[in-house]
Amino acid sequence: MNLDAVPVLMYHSVKLKPNNNWIHPHLSLTIKEINRHFKTFALTNFKTFFFDDLVEHLEGRKKIPNKGISITFDDGYRDNLVFAFPLLKKYGLKATIWVNPEFVDNSDDSIAPTLEDYWEGKITLKELQQIDGFLNWAEMHFMEKSGLIDIQSHTMSHTKYPVSDEIVDFVSPTTKIDWLHWNLFPEDKINFLRNQKNEIPLGYPIYKSERGNIARKVTESGELTSALIDFVKEKGGESFFEQTNWKKILFDFTEDFKQNNTVNYIKETEEEYEKRLEYELVQSKSIIENNLGKTVNHVCWPFGGWDEKTIRMAVQAGYVTTTAKGIKNTFGRGLPERIDRISLCNPKYQNILAYPYTLFKLLRYKT
Repeated sequence: MNLDAVPVLMYHSVKLKPNNNWIHPHLSLTIKEINRHFKTFALTNFKTFFFDDLVEHLEGRKKIPNKGISITFDDGYRDNLVFAFPLLKKYGLKATIWVNPEFVDNSDDSIAPTLEDYWEGKITLKELQQIDGFLNWAEMHFMEKSGLIDIQSHTMSHTKYPVSDEIVDFVSPTTKIDWLHWNLFPEDKINFLRNQKNEIPLGYPIYKSERGNIARKVTESGELTSALIDFVKEKGGESFFEQTNWKKILFDFTEDFKQNNTVNYIKETEEEYEKRLEYELVQSKSIIENNLGKTVNHVCWPFGGWDEKTIRMAVQAGYVTTTAKGIKNTFGRGLPERIDRISLCNPKYQNILAYPYTLFKLLRYKT
């Protein structure tokens, strides 16, 4: 067994109860579920460590104990403060939160109520349940002051981009694609979770896409997109999608349009791609450092999108680690730029199953 292999755990969101109307319900654990995870760590004497400690472990300078783990939360959701942070404090656990500066809520600098306020009788669970969105800088300051939270980079934008001229779908009244909405309406990013709405025009083509940090963007000049949107409007808008074959109709329209019109696609050059990736890495690092008065050494790849080039550019930008899977986090192995993680964001392991499932995942990592 690799007893010195350090599991790095990946979480995202914490909710009071399951919410299938949320944009990514599969990324959320309930308070009860994550409390069981944290309680399991405490009862079995697991100790938590930040990534700076993990670097020393990987480089063979200072070994993390055999029962050492790192806890991480992706995306910087406000529920990390409201629900997860009080539970981390309760059990004396540390966690890293990865944030994208483009999603940081700059609309105010107030600190949201938390589960601790509920425990003290200052607020109801129903009221806490209404709090959504992304963290602001004041809330990040507040959590970091406890010594239990480390804020690090999740790059700037957290998105995907079209990478070919292949259309795979079209926007309908039931479409929920967060990254496409963010690309078209970047100013609405901080409000997206509080007021989820589909502002993307009906009929908008959805192209084959790739995770933003490894994508070479392909952009259509606009003629086909406009034609599809206008066609859906002329055919009744929302009522058009009541037809069972609406998708075939739009694919047929697309084919006819391409045969009778020139549709231009522009692919991002390698130089343009590198400049965009540099922005994702350098700007996010700088903004977090300036707002929190700290050094940012670590970056987490959104959607797990990484390759050798992204790692190399991250190191050039000043990062020590990136979340690149594949090599267990064992003592003295080197390669601190590649941190392996395991996901515990699986809502199907609920109730009493949370205890054996959590321990199984931790022990399996050490085999």
